[in-house]
Amino acid sequence: MRRRSSPTRTTRSPLAAALFFCVALLAAAGPAASADPASSNEAQRESGPQLGTPGGDWAIDSAATTALQREAYATLLYSDDFLLGVRVLGQSLRETGTVRDLVVLVTPDVSDSSLMTLMLDGWKVRRVGLVDNPGMWTQEKAQASKQRPTKFPKRFAGVYTKLLIFNLTQYEHVVYLDADTIAVRNMDELFLCDGLCGVLRHSERINTGVLALTPSTELFNAMMASIGTTPSYTGGDQGFLNALFADWAAAPLFDPRQGRLLSESSEWRTSTAAAKGLPLGRLPTVYNADLGLYLMNSFRWTLPPAEIRVLHFTLATFKPWHWWSGWIMRDTAAQWQALRGRLPPSSEGVAGGQTSHQQLAAVALAAAPLLLAAVLVQRFLWHQGLGLYLRCCCLRLRQVLAQPRHSRSGSGSGGSGGSSTSSSPQSSCGSAELQQLLEPVAAVAGIVSVPAWLTAVAACAGVAAAAVSLGCTTLLLIPRQVSPAVGWLLAYECTAVGLVALYSTFLHACHWHGRDGTTAAPSANGLRRPWGASIVLFATILFSLGLVPWWPDILGVKTFVARVLLTAFLGVLSAIVCTQAFISLAARWYSCGASEAAISRASCKVLV
Repeated sequence: MRRRSSPTRTTRSPLAAALFFCVALLAAAGPAASADPASSNEAQRESGPQLGTPGGDWAIDSAATTALQREAYATLLYSDDFLLGVRVLGQSLRETGTVRDLVVLVTPDVSDSSLMTLMLDGWKVRRVGLVDNPGMWTQEKAQASKQRPTKFPKRFAGVYTKLLIFNLTQYEHVVYLDADTIAVRNMDELFLCDGLCGVLRHSERINTGVLALTPSTELFNAMMASIGTTPSYTGGDQGFLNALFADWAAAPLFDPRQGRLLSESSEWRTSTAAAKGLPLGRLPTVYNADLGLYLMNSFRWTLPPAEIRVLHFTLATFKPWHWWSGWIMRDTAAQWQALRGRLPPSSEGVAGGQTSHQQLAAVALAAAPLLLAAVLVQRFLWHQGLGLYLRCCCLRLRQVLAQPRHSRSGSGSGGSGGSSTSSSPQSSCGSAELQQLLEPVAAVAGIVSVPAWLTAVAACAGVAAAAVSLGCTTLLLIPRQVSPAVGWLLAYECTAVGLVALYSTFLHACHWHGRDGTTAAPSANGLRRPWGASIVLFATILFSLGLVPWWPDILGVKTFVARVLLTAFLGVLSAIVCTQAFISLAARWYSCGASEAAISRASCKVLV
C-alpha cells in the first residue's frame, strides 16, 4: 500500500503567509511614498513669490502682488484639515481657464509644508493673524446679565478671519470661495460686481460661501469695530454679515452674465451705517449651487446644470475629501475626486492629493490586521484543531480534483477507497474500540441544553463587537482624506478582523464555560469543534454587513430618500441575521465545551 504524504508538509503557517504578503505590500508601496527633494526644490524656485511676513494681527503681505493683476480669487485656510479642499478648489479654477490671481489667506496654525504645497500649486500665499470668534452666537444664552455668550460651534473658531478679504486693497475686485467649493465653469464675470454680492439662500439669508466684493479699508475697519457687538445666528461670519447688512436680502438680483457692472445695473444702495451707499446685489443661484438641495431633490438640480458655475458641498460632516462621502454624494463626489487626481505633486513630491503620512498609514493599516489575524490564529487556534481541520479540507479538495470525472461517478469501491478511509486524520485520534465507546457519550453531549442567559449575552456581545470594530475603524484608524477606494478597502479589512477577533474571544469564554472551567483536552485533536460552522456563520455575518451600503446601487434605486430608507430597512434585516448568527455561534461553542467535558469524563472511566 502506497503511503500518502503528510498534509502538513504542503500547508503553510498563517503567520508566514501574512508576513510574506506584508513584505510584498511594503516593497510595492515604498517608492510611491518617497519624495524627490531635488524636484521639489526646483519647483519651488519656479513657483514665484515667497511667503510674506505678517505686519500685525490682521496684516496682509502685499509686496509680491503683481501690479498688472487687479482681480483675484481668494479663499481662507486656518487648518491643515482643509488644505486638500483649497488645493482642489485651485485646480478647478485653473481648469476653467482663468488668469486671475489665486490668493489664499493662511493663519499661523497652517504648517510650513502646507504653505509650500500651496505655492507649488500656484497660490499666492498671504500670512494673516487669526481673527478670534467674538462668541456672538444668538443660540446661546448669556452667562450673566449684560454679558455676551462665549460659545460657538467649534468648527467656527477661525471663520471671522474671512473678513480679512475686505482688506485685500491691492486688488480692485475679489471673488471669495470657501474651501468646500469647486468651480465648474469659468465665472470671471463675477468681477463685474463693484460692491458686495452673494447668493440668497433659504430663510432669506445670504450664504457667504461665495462672495464678490470690492475691498475697502474703511469698510474693513467698520467691520472690525462691529464684530464684538453684532449678533450672529450661525455663530460665524455668515450670521455676522447678514446682521450687519440687514437689508441685503432686499437687494435686487444682479446677473453678471449680462456684462454690466453692479453699479450700472441698479441704483439700489445699502442703508447700513457701516457701509452706507455701498451697492449690494443678489447673485443667481448658479454661482453657489447647494449640494444639499441637489441630494434632497433625488439627485436632480432645480436649475439648469449647464449654467452652474460653483458647486458648494454644504453637508456639514460630509465633505468631499472624506473617503466615505461618495456614498451619499455620488457623481458630485466623483467629480471632486477627479479634480483631486489631477493635482500636481505636493511639497513632499506626492501627486494625486495624497500625503506621505496617508500612504504610510494606508500600508500600515493594510498590513497590521493581517499580521494580527495571523498571530492570533497561530497562537490560539491553529494547534487547537483549526489547522488540522483546514488541512483535512484541503486534502479532501485535492482528492476530489485529482480523481478522474468517470471515477467519481462510479461506486468508489476498491483498495484505494479503503486506504483513504484508514489514513484519514480522524482515525489517528485513537483506537476504533475507544471511539466506539465514546460515540454514544458524544451524541448525548451534543444535546446539551444551552443556558437561557446565553442568548441575550451572545446578541449583546455580537452587537458590541460589530460597533467597536466599525467605530474604531472609521473614526480612529483610517485617515479621513485617503482615496475612497483605499478607505473602503481598509474599512472592510479592519472591521472584519476586529469583529472576528473580538467575538472569537467571547466564543472562547463560552467554550470554557461549557467545559465548566475544566482543562479537558479536545477529542479527536479538535476536529469535533465546530470549525466549519463557525467559518460559514462568520462569513454570513461579514457578507450581510458588508452589503448594506451597496444594496441601493445593486437594486438600482436612484432617489435619495428611497436610498436612505432602503439602506435603513436592509440594515435592520442584516442586524437580525447577524444577531441570529452570533447566537448560533455561541450556542455551538458552549455545546462543544460541554461535549468535550463529557467525552473527557467518559474516557477516564473507560481507561480505568
